[in-house]
Amino acid sequence: LVESYPRIKVMFSHSDTNKLLICLNDLSRAPSVIPKPTQTMLSNVQTLCLNTIAKIAPFHGHGLHENHEAWTLVTRFALAHLDTATAAAPTLVSNYNLPQDSSKESCNIYLACCSLAEASFKALLKMLDECNAALTCSATLLILVQGLQQTSTCLPRRLQAIITELTISQIEKCLPCFVDQQPPECDTRLFWNQLTNLVWLLLSLHTSTAPLRAGDPASDQHPDLGIALFECIVSHVIPLAHKTPMDFSISMLAAIQDGLTAPNHSYKWRHQCLASLFTLCRAPYAPEREACLAVTSECATRLVSVCKKLLGDYMEELQLSGRCPVAAWRRSEMEFVLDSLSQLHLKPNILKLPAASIAAGVNPQHSQIHLLLLFPNLSQCIGMEDPEFQAKLRGIFQLVAQSLGLANSQ
Repeated sequence: LVESYPRIKVMFSHSDTNKLLICLNDLSRAPSVIPKPTQTMLSNVQTLCLNTIAKIAPFHGHGLHENHEAWTLVTRFALAHLDTATAAAPTLVSNYNLPQDSSKESCNIYLACCSLAEASFKALLKMLDECNAALTCSATLLILVQGLQQTSTCLPRRLQAIITELTISQIEKCLPCFVDQQPPECDTRLFWNQLTNLVWLLLSLHTSTAPLRAGDPASDQHPDLGIALFECIVSHVIPLAHKTPMDFSISMLAAIQDGLTAPNHSYKWRHQCLASLFTLCRAPYAPEREACLAVTSECATRLVSVCKKLLGDYMEELQLSGRCPVAAWRRSEMEFVLDSLSQLHLKPNILKLPAASIAAGVNPQHSQIHLLLLFPNLSQCIGMEDPEFQAKLRGIFQLVAQSLGLANSQ
């Protein structure tokens, strides 16, 4: 089939191709394909089964509705191996890479299932990437979001990485089509709750408790796994705020904020979260739409809250360090915060001033209200023995003075 299908596929009707996929799906449950207790890598039969599906599945010549059944079969084929791997995941002993309450046989079954799941998802990702976005059925996204709810740290790091990549790819390609034309069988509220849960699950995959397989590197090859999700949220999720539930958009903003406030995140991770918040505040999407303005307002409010915490933590760290210099990454982070704050200009009504400030004559429509709200925190940084930091601080204070109409006429 692998060798001959490219030549004979012109003779296959859409119905014939679906029948062939059903046969392959049944074959995956045959005794010769099911993982064996002693197996630690894919067998020839398992590999051929996956390669055959990869050859047959991309239906470039058919329309969206004709693809529905085929894509459903292929997607469920991949998810079936993930379910088996998750169910077979052994409990590990701390500091030892051995199963605690499982025999060696069950551990080998688990490793083989993980290999099958990884190969299946790689094949699915390749198929979906080759397929035109217009031909990719929204039902595929629905099935994936439902089927990936069991993703956890019990899976090997490589499998976590391919699941994350597949999810990002399908959000970017299918989510706009999904919000415009939802499958009739879809429970909309359940879908958005499951998608929210899946994003948070993927962002929590900081490690793996799975035993090492033959050929796996001992070190983590994906130390910042999930960081690409933030860019996906900024570029492909939040811009759809006028078509998605408000609580879903807020959950996505909360995920970005959590990347900054949760402990043990790398500087690269924190920087991406900070940059995401500033980017969303700079570019409110479709400002004439009330939902988009509400999401941008929520983002700006969270940004101010994050900056207050970062400024407070930085001052506390300086006091504790005495004459010892603070970590280079911390100083770099604060420089980025001050530079970004001074360059940020908000649209009117994004942030609200306290009533007392408005009564005192402060313009509530000023584009740098965020500096006024952060003024008490910024003023606590006065006296910091860092010439470069002081120069940035003076620049911000001059902007605050301009906001209050107190700038020197010279």
